[in-house]
Amino acid sequence: MTSTTEKHDNNLESYSLVWLNGTKSDYSDNEKRLRQVINHLKIFDDIDQTETYIRSVPKEDRIILLTDDQFSHDIISRIHSLPQIFSIYIYNSETNDWTTEFNKVCLFFINNHIHIINEL
Repeated sequence: MTSTTEKHDNNLESYSLVWLNGTKSDYSDNEKRLRQVINHLKIFDDIDQTETYIRSVPKEDRIILLTDDQFSHDIISRIHSLPQIFSIYIYNSETNDWTTEFNKVCLFFINNHIHIINEL
């Protein structure tokens, strides 16, 4: 899994996908499918590095954040108000009442990354 805090790297696409994955599972097939939809994909396994990267992206860029339950509450409360954040998807999740206060959280689904690929 890539962990990076590098500055924004000349992404020419309108949207970037930032994937904060706390599970150490191999999702290489899903990564390939996601790259077919949004080629600019950054994968992290550390919440602080994810936040640092998101804050380094120009405010005009749009980020779609994909995260799991392990990090969802903490990362969403830290980055939700940033203009770079377009939407947030949480996987492996049951609907949680705390998310209603965050209008950029737009989808929950359980154990299947393919749903988010179809939504994008």
